[in-house]
Amino acid sequence: MRRYGPVGGMESYVFYLTRALADLRVNVVVLCEEDLSSHDHPPNLKIEAVGSAPMSRPRWKAMRWFRDHILGLVETLKENGYLIHSHERIRGHHITTQHGPLMSGRVPKLTAMFSQRVKNWLIFEKEELDQVIVLPVSDLLGKAILSEYPESRIGPTAWPAMDKREEYEGDSFSNRSNHVLFVGRDFKRKGLDKAIKIVSALRSQSPDTQLHVFGVLTEDVPLSMRRSFVKYYGWVKRIPYNKYKILLHPAKMEPYGMCVAEALSVNVSCFVSSDTGALGLKSSHPDLPLYDLGLPARLSDNYLDSLSSCLCAKLVDQLEVQSSRGTIPWSWKFLARVHLDQVYTSF
Repeated sequence: MRRYGPVGGMESYVFYLTRALADLRVNVVVLCEEDLSSHDHPPNLKIEAVGSAPMSRPRWKAMRWFRDHILGLVETLKENGYLIHSHERIRGHHITTQHGPLMSGRVPKLTAMFSQRVKNWLIFEKEELDQVIVLPVSDLLGKAILSEYPESRIGPTAWPAMDKREEYEGDSFSNRSNHVLFVGRDFKRKGLDKAIKIVSALRSQSPDTQLHVFGVLTEDVPLSMRRSFVKYYGWVKRIPYNKYKILLHPAKMEPYGMCVAEALSVNVSCFVSSDTGALGLKSSHPDLPLYDLGLPARLSDNYLDSLSSCLCAKLVDQLEVQSSRGTIPWSWKFLARVHLDQVYTSF
């Protein structure tokens, strides 16, 4: 892992998982560029920070530096009997957790031929996924991996966990804002343009409704997205999910969607695209307030009218949501136990 600590979606995943594994008395060594955790580590969790790459841009060169820099350490750990479980595009590992999205299948072949950046990322991706055990973070991503890398051995889906959010307890659903929430730094891939169109249509029935965007500032988006009813709050350490009833996540491709899980954990109704991996939670947990937007290729007026009616009904629903509804039903300890019992013991 290049950055170790709860400083991003994938980084938080690794941070909480490794600490849960350590609690199960697994000896864990984390190879990273820098330790950003600001935590005391248990004695069986050791952090080997090798230092940051001398270049931050382009990202593929920084990744190549990290891959090359830790290869010797990886081989030494393997000789000492360690399983190598990667969350990055490295070599020499036994297992990798794929957080996605994949580059293969998304870029034109001509681009791959002439772009050094794309060519290198495709090489890194292939070396990470080919002929090792791959744990996808959603069923949607697992299918994409098998389609592009049929030699991969897909292990159990490693759904991100969501521990109980005690800081949100006691919040009344009926007192929440009728504005709509959008979360994401990569606003293009996460479908901010579509969210703006949907809320614009919603305002025909509920004129005071605004779209509140966390992750980017006004100056980060093009002029076409700077609308009077869209409020930009930038990135904040704690997203106030408990202040909202509805999250919009019309992503073009979202392997999982951590913001969806975080919103569900505090009973926010989540409307997502079919290309959002978290939607797969619905098959095993039908009571989750998780809904497929069914986004067409083009957002027609008829579609927007129909959707706005559905959203408006949610906005005016003042019934108290049951405390059990919307709770992600597993913890990091549960996910660590899946790794220990279903993956690591197979070696």
